[in-house]
Amino acid sequence: MKPKRSFALHSAISVFDQLLLSGLNFLIGVVLIRYATKETYGLYSQVMGVGVLSTSVLGALIGMALTTLAMRVDTFARQHMVARVARLYWLAAATLAMVAGVAMAIVTVFVDLHESALPLAMIFSLWLWTLGVREYCRTALFIEGATERVAIVDFGFVVLTLLGVVALLWMGHVTVTGIFFVMALTNALAAFFPCVALLRQLPKPASRDAYVKDARDLWALSRWAVVGSLLGWTGNNTYLYLTGGLVGVSALADLNTARLVLIPIVVLGTAWSKVAQPAMSRLIAMLDWAGLRRFMLKSLLAIEGFTAVYIIGMWVFYPWLAAHFLGAKYQGVFGLMLLWGGYFSVNAARTMTTVLLTSFGAFRPLFLQGVVSLLVLLCASLVLIPRFGVAGSLVAMVGVELLELVSNQVWLVPMVRSKYIETGNA
Repeated sequence: MKPKRSFALHSAISVFDQLLLSGLNFLIGVVLIRYATKETYGLYSQVMGVGVLSTSVLGALIGMALTTLAMRVDTFARQHMVARVARLYWLAAATLAMVAGVAMAIVTVFVDLHESALPLAMIFSLWLWTLGVREYCRTALFIEGATERVAIVDFGFVVLTLLGVVALLWMGHVTVTGIFFVMALTNALAAFFPCVALLRQLPKPASRDAYVKDARDLWALSRWAVVGSLLGWTGNNTYLYLTGGLVGVSALADLNTARLVLIPIVVLGTAWSKVAQPAMSRLIAMLDWAGLRRFMLKSLLAIEGFTAVYIIGMWVFYPWLAAHFLGAKYQGVFGLMLLWGGYFSVNAARTMTTVLLTSFGAFRPLFLQGVVSLLVLLCASLVLIPRFGVAGSLVAMVGVELLELVSNQVWLVPMVRSKYIETGNA
């Protein structure tokens, strides 16, 4: 199969895969909008935000660095590396899940989360661990270019989760604890066979020295990525917690409902990033700068074109959405939907440059950028949210995305590329 056709096929499968996952999130959101209180939906958004943090930290600690390193070795060495690192990843996921579960239990002592504290904390911890297990299986399959197997794993997860949510509806027990219990089980079931396959890739147990070397090699790249991911998550989710604290959980539900309408844009961007980083890493390793430029330009035109068409479509069909989907509780989200559209338009271009930088392994510059961006975002949010409410948080986020896009394009990408050419590594 020709490289261009191969990438197009992998991209199409990845888009389908993200449609499955985002479609599931969309349907769960619809269930909560229709059958739960605004407080329940707001709590679900905040708990899910912590899950995104967990995935981001583990991805930065191991996933992104592994993808960068694995592209530089032959097939045999790559498969063994991925199998060894699986043990490190799952151990890190279990540790993170336990810490997060204890933190959740402590938070429930001081904050009324509208649900039973201990069951929520325990289920939350179990869900985080099983989520980490499934995410590594997906990362390993993406590294091997087996996007169709990723889609199969996620298809099983989505089908099982939908059946579980239907069971919750039938029992009249639509709660945050119930939904995350279902997803903890379905994560584990969907990841079972890929995990077995990873374990079998090592014909005999690896030595302790091999694991130590893997950890050192990964940490050499990821030490800046971890703190960078924490900063990035804080920036991307500031609206969840500042809006909830300064305006109220009900307002947070409005904000997330407006975002839910635009979820296909998120689907396309996420799908692109999953297949783009391995592809970019290969082009960089071959020093194919012309091919890299063409790849970036075509990707930008495709994603921004889709974003513009989709936002216009939502504008045209908003009256129908308000009447048949949003319901009486969420009639005032049109302005928020347009602001989210502006955010996603800028975010798509910024994400492309960030993925390019991670493909170079330029995690330290991204960390430093993240520090500045977070400070700007916090200052802007604390000024704009009290004055303009939920719209203020989105305006602050758009401003920071623009700042990062300009700094990436004008400064970081040229600097990192020049350093790579001079030294042979980022």
